[in-house]
Amino acid sequence: MSGATAWQTLARITLPVSAPAVFAAGLLIFILSAELYTIPGIIGTTAGFTTMPWKIYLDSTQFPVHRAHAAASGTILLLVTIAGVWMQRRVSRVSERYVTVSGKGFRGSPLRLGRSGTIIALALIGFYVLCADILPFGALLVSSFMKFSSGVISPEVLTLDQYRDVLRIENVRTAVVNTIMLGLMAGALCLLAGLAISYAEIRAPGPATRSLAFIGVLPVAVPGLVFGIGLLWTYLQTPLYGSIWILLLAYVAKFLPYGIMVSHSGVLQIH
Repeated sequence: MSGATAWQTLARITLPVSAPAVFAAGLLIFILSAELYTIPGIIGTTAGFTTMPWKIYLDSTQFPVHRAHAAASGTILLLVTIAGVWMQRRVSRVSERYVTVSGKGFRGSPLRLGRSGTIIALALIGFYVLCADILPFGALLVSSFMKFSSGVISPEVLTLDQYRDVLRIENVRTAVVNTIMLGLMAGALCLLAGLAISYAEIRAPGPATRSLAFIGVLPVAVPGLVFGIGLLWTYLQTPLYGSIWILLLAYVAKFLPYGIMVSHSGVLQIH
């Protein structure tokens, strides 16, 4: 914007234009956070902090099993996340109306942070990477080489026996093969189905294609634990139960929304 400073451009143009997309991303993060149960279960229980997905897990696995309680809690959580998906879809359609048009001679100029700004930015990024990535993964890696838990790391407690033992177990090798096979099959199916749904929604917009896309994205609102329990109870008396195919069905249904979201942005750019 002619005559405006970088901060004025940010406040008057950049933030208002990007607000719908940022809000849509925030809603998606809310949905994914609401359904997460593994991290709160491992970390939160030590501090007496319980989340709804973890309560559903306890009701479904601990004796006595309270299936009715788990179903009721899962339904409440499902309604909340479905509302989040509906809002995210609405906001995403609004964000797609905003486009930037530039001529061939346009060239964006980077924002100069200055020496002090660069140092502060690098320090913040480095602090985040250290706390969120390096330290947790480093602790996990070091623990995998230790004979027993110890507050002191020394060559005497380091060993490769754990890796030798794990690789000798036949179930582990079978699990690796099953994981790779399920990942490849589910990835291919989700990619093809997501591309087809996104293409239909963009090239032939209408109530039918929008409903199809919404139904395809809807499983992202279903917590994985609730989804697994629902599949278990649904196919308990069918040949699918206890087979690898019920896992493939669960993978495709659960991860199809990500195939739709990723392919949607790509199809939108070439439309």
